[in-house]
Amino acid sequence: DKAVEKTEIVYLGDSIAEGILGASPLGLRHEYAYANVIGRRNDLTYYNHSVSGHLTKDLRAILENEDLDYDMARGLLLHVSEADIIHVSILGNDLLQSMNMNAVVLEAAQDKYDIINGIAATASENIAVIVDRLKELNPDALIIFQNVYNPLSEKSTLVDEPTRATLSAEYGIEEGDLRDLGSGILDRLNGVLDNYLKDHPDAFVIADARSEFDRIFEEDYERGKGLIYPDYIHPSNEGHAVLADLTQGILEERGLVDGKKAIAEYKTMRKNVLTNYFAESGADIAAATAAIDDVTITVQQAEA
Repeated sequence: DKAVEKTEIVYLGDSIAEGILGASPLGLRHEYAYANVIGRRNDLTYYNHSVSGHLTKDLRAILENEDLDYDMARGLLLHVSEADIIHVSILGNDLLQSMNMNAVVLEAAQDKYDIINGIAATASENIAVIVDRLKELNPDALIIFQNVYNPLSEKSTLVDEPTRATLSAEYGIEEGDLRDLGSGILDRLNGVLDNYLKDHPDAFVIADARSEFDRIFEEDYERGKGLIYPDYIHPSNEGHAVLADLTQGILEERGLVDGKKAIAEYKTMRKNVLTNYFAESGADIAAATAAIDDVTITVQQAEA
């Protein structure tokens, strides 16, 4: 019998998608990073061409085949052309690497957004080319863009102490208000994707990481902080799990994966981590395994 071809997903983007930071310990990245979780629990063929530090201009250059020094460019283009699903996480570094975060936060405290608006304008040009090129390479694939979650909370190292002092003394903004400032900034950054869809409906689907992280922060602030790795930027293991579930829901809704099988496989994955890596830790593996088995998860796809 001819082997059934697996659904193929390709990941493009930055360190969040690459999973090189945040998922920990690093040696277990394959167990926790969302790209691997989605691929493994759904038995997909998956390729991760994300690169830590990349901005929209870098992904654009690769897709336009201008970045010839990137030795995986040819493989990336081939995989994109063959994929059923293309998943992109790319906007964050346009903000983090193109400016001084402190200056952007201080502007936001004054209800000014000149710096982030400039960044968003450049990113918009790049995103337009990226989407056009993806569709040129593969007009049939489902394209998913994961937007940028708000990483700010009190003690976040993205905002330095002198800036915190200025926010408090001049604007009456304390540490607990930092997320509100981040919200205004992310309106502009994620607006790059929202505005593109207004002009090009159905061009891609957004995995709304921002809304889901915000929901969790509002429901349980301490759990929300736990979604962010101690570097205050990247997602933690739980953050990666939340991101994986966002895309999982999109794939289930479109009938591209089997939600019930994915749940069973995910439980097996988690139990195998316990037995393979923590059996000698002194933890109650049997109790943890039983707790995993007892968890009930709702499948998001409609019944056929």
